[in-house]
Amino acid sequence: MKILFFFFAVFSTQVFAQNWHQSHTGGELKWSLNEFQFRSFKQPLSPLQGSLFRDINLKGIELTKAAGQPQVPFHSFIVAGEIEEVDFKLEEAEAFNGIQASPAPTMPCRCSRDQIKWEAKKPSLLHTRGYDIQPLGDFRGIKLSRVIVTPFLSTPQGLVAHRSLSLNLKGAKIVDDFQALWENSQTGRHLIIARKNYFEALRPLIERRQEQGTEILTIEYRGQNFYELKSEIAELYQNIPFDFALIIGDENAIPSEYVRTAADPSTPSDLKYFTMGGVYDQLPDVAYGRMVVENTQQLSRQIQKIIAYEDQSYRNDSGLNQILSIASNEGSNPTDFDYARQMVAPLQNQLGFRPQYFFQGEARARASDILQALTSGAQWLNYIGHGVGDSWPSITGEALSIDRFDELSSEGVKPIVIDVACQNGRLRFDRRIGVSLMNQFDDEGPTGAVAYYGGSVDITWHPPAVMAVRINEVVAQRRARTIGEALLLGQLKLVETYDDLPSALENLVWYHLQGDPAMELDL
Repeated sequence: MKILFFFFAVFSTQVFAQNWHQSHTGGELKWSLNEFQFRSFKQPLSPLQGSLFRDINLKGIELTKAAGQPQVPFHSFIVAGEIEEVDFKLEEAEAFNGIQASPAPTMPCRCSRDQIKWEAKKPSLLHTRGYDIQPLGDFRGIKLSRVIVTPFLSTPQGLVAHRSLSLNLKGAKIVDDFQALWENSQTGRHLIIARKNYFEALRPLIERRQEQGTEILTIEYRGQNFYELKSEIAELYQNIPFDFALIIGDENAIPSEYVRTAADPSTPSDLKYFTMGGVYDQLPDVAYGRMVVENTQQLSRQIQKIIAYEDQSYRNDSGLNQILSIASNEGSNPTDFDYARQMVAPLQNQLGFRPQYFFQGEARARASDILQALTSGAQWLNYIGHGVGDSWPSITGEALSIDRFDELSSEGVKPIVIDVACQNGRLRFDRRIGVSLMNQFDDEGPTGAVAYYGGSVDITWHPPAVMAVRINEVVAQRRARTIGEALLLGQLKLVETYDDLPSALENLVWYHLQGDPAMELDL
């Protein structure tokens, strides 16, 4: 079968929308587009037929990415409260008959060998009325909804663009600052869930948190199933709210919930332990994590790393302010190289971090180069590429396998790792990158990573990469005191700013911290 690719271009190019001016107070948004003209429409590599599809090219403005839906410029935000009435207006319309915005392609998961797929679906409400309101549940007792708007409408006749847009949501207020929502509801409490035999080994961590002014709550795990334990956590939270939660043990020792996602029908997830707003709540109220250990010796080593990180008591501290960036040579709009640079930029520009790039295909991106950099020490590591559980394959030459982690030294600075890859973050002892990095040691002490954030199954392409960028931005702005808070705020920014909400919310389901969420960031 032959597949024909059609290329179209419109040469009567004009300049469109240099600036989008917006202002909002309370629940009101006003949005005006200046210099409303087309700059260019061009056809992507697509076999779509039946309409004249065009890309909308706007410098510095994101396009929607929901698969099969028209790609149009959009603005999204989150509102708090009960929306009583919606007043939405689109004005100064211009019609472009016969032209439709190109649909977003279906991207395969990061580890799939499938090709990008193109298909046009019936436009969603967003594209036929200009806005959509999507309930999220609640965050710490505050009802939240995500609102997405666009001045571009898709009609059977073609594209209709509007010069101005206004939206008033009566009864709701735009959330400008998630960190304020978090800070204003702080309790200073930290829950630890563990079997009885682990609490003595936990004493150094508990005493450290108490010295920092944190009240420690505990639940002894006695063999409860997921729903019994969830009920016990929810009852405790209702009576004594807490900010952080730490589970001790892998998903076999203390159960995760197994849920269906786009990537896997049985995705292990701890998310629903910490959503406190009922069955439809999709946002965690608590920053949570696990220490994936099988014995007290492994637990003590992980605690030793955390305390050394907070004290910066390294025998070799040359890795402070060093960031390692490993990226595959795949992806498009943006590529993984582009995403890697976006991740590094805020830490480099705002905190003065020194980057080392390891881009697949380049001579210095071999496993030995990365191991040497890790042994010398680094405070942060971003990986973006393929993952198969026990290795990072998206490098030059042979994959970096967990078997090579024995070469790491205990002397240097140990990084926080944000891993945008499939499978590596599974919470069990079956040769996974995350578990291995957290439990690695040499004759002198623990090596590897001080905290690890990764996906438990196959994951989608763009949302986790955007999440990693958002996390680094939060850290660079010094908006978070702890690693758990930084990860939570980064995920919430993804939910706010990524148009494909189901994909953004699935990121919360399959991403999990290995380490203590209350570990203080000292950057």
